[in-house]
Amino acid sequence: MSNKEIKNPKRKLKSDDDQDDEKWSKLSREQIIQRCQQLEKHVDQLRNTIVKKKEKKSNEKNTKSMRPFDFSKHPKRHIFLKFFYLGWEYHGFVVQETTSQTVEDFLFDALIKTRLIEQRAT
Repeated sequence: MSNKEIKNPKRKLKSDDDQDDEKWSKLSREQIIQRCQQLEKHVDQLRNTIVKKKEKKSNEKNTKSMRPFDFSKHPKRHIFLKFFYLGWEYHGFVVQETTSQTVEDFLFDALIKTRLIEQRAT
């Protein structure tokens, strides 16, 4: 069985490594630099492809129509939440008119998103 017939291309034989070493040792410095630049461009293209695929998947999830949640079908009760936070990434605890980067704003957004509350007023 020859090297070309191997079904798993990621699994290399020792002879392949020897051939790779010989191939690289024959190249000049400029050729090696040029090949490295080509490989870096290829890596950038692959990263961009991955990012585009992730964006496409996230857009597909966002376009999915969600069924409206009926709060009247579920019992309601008051609960007490106690939590701690490190505040240097936030502009205070209480919602402010000038910014939406407050702990309270993120907390209410999470509660609404998870359907634990219907509105901020309730």
